[in-house]
Amino acid sequence: MKRISALSSSCVLSLLISFGGLAVSAQTIGDRFIKAQPELAGVFDAAYISQARMFEGISSIGASPAARDARNQFESSLRMQASMSMAEMMAMINMRTGVNRSGLFDSWESEVRNEMMALLRTRPSSTEILGAYEGSPLPGRAVEVIRLGRLFEDRVYEILADAAVMDKGRALEDVVKIYLSSGLSVPERPKPASLLFDHPHAGAFLSGYPKLCGLLWSTQWLQLAVIEALILPEQADDRGGVAAVVERFQNKIVPDALTRSPVPVELPMAPAIAPGLFSLSQQTAVILDNLNMFETVVADIFGYPNVENRAAIVDSLVDEFTNHAENFDPTIDYLASALRGGIYNQGGPALRELSQSERNRSRMEMGMRHSMIMATP
Repeated sequence: MKRISALSSSCVLSLLISFGGLAVSAQTIGDRFIKAQPELAGVFDAAYISQARMFEGISSIGASPAARDARNQFESSLRMQASMSMAEMMAMINMRTGVNRSGLFDSWESEVRNEMMALLRTRPSSTEILGAYEGSPLPGRAVEVIRLGRLFEDRVYEILADAAVMDKGRALEDVVKIYLSSGLSVPERPKPASLLFDHPHAGAFLSGYPKLCGLLWSTQWLQLAVIEALILPEQADDRGGVAAVVERFQNKIVPDALTRSPVPVELPMAPAIAPGLFSLSQQTAVILDNLNMFETVVADIFGYPNVENRAAIVDSLVDEFTNHAENFDPTIDYLASALRGGIYNQGGPALRELSQSERNRSRMEMGMRHSMIMATP
């Protein structure tokens, strides 16, 4: 399979041997998925490469002498926000225009976003996918978490898209077991929301790179929304399930789209965007949310200016997110955090329309941490 080649050779070999023991082979499901959804498969491939380019771009901005003054100004701003009262923070957030606003790194950020947009319009070859993270600024273990997670995500899409797989819950259960047996997997229990909201660099990505953040979260919304459309095709609107999801995704990422679909200003999570997946396989839903949270926190760490020990910090993050023994949120707390973020703020529902936020109170008003509340390293 084309997309499996993105993993390191040893990891691919061990996982393919494991996948070969399933009732339906990985190759068969993959062929059927690509045949049934060729455009969608290409979008997922392009999104993977685009994400790798995003990390490279943020790292380059963080090291560029031309951006030194902007970095210093941004660091001062983050430290000032860390000392603000709740009322002052709410007033500042209310003045912002979301992910389409211009940040301190706007010219550099816009250049990276344009490159990502160009990549999203391509249909990458297997060679391009394999080399997506070659020379990445991310530590090798972090790259392997992302690569292994991508293989897991592909298997989820393939199972849900294959009509020959009758018991999809059982098939997902088997894939979860295989994934969890790998050394750099994230657990099937929810990692605490504090890892996203309370870490020392929290919110730097959204605050400093709002356009890139909106693009990353839009691709994560697509991931979850497609899954929902595959699970619940009977609830699709007149435009069709997967086709409608892809159209909404395109409207999120094209600045001058005639019909705008809400760009996520909160991390999209399965209970809000893909509740059908949570009902079918809670473990699968939680793994995907843990992976998306991991990627966002890594982006926070790379987006925070003037950090000298970035690689060591990310390696510690890998240790935390791949810790299967401890530090989890109770399921009820996980659900509360995901749902109180708001469906609209997470990009809107997969299969229905939502023209404005359904949330009548903010996270702050409910005493819940928001990714715009800054800490200091």
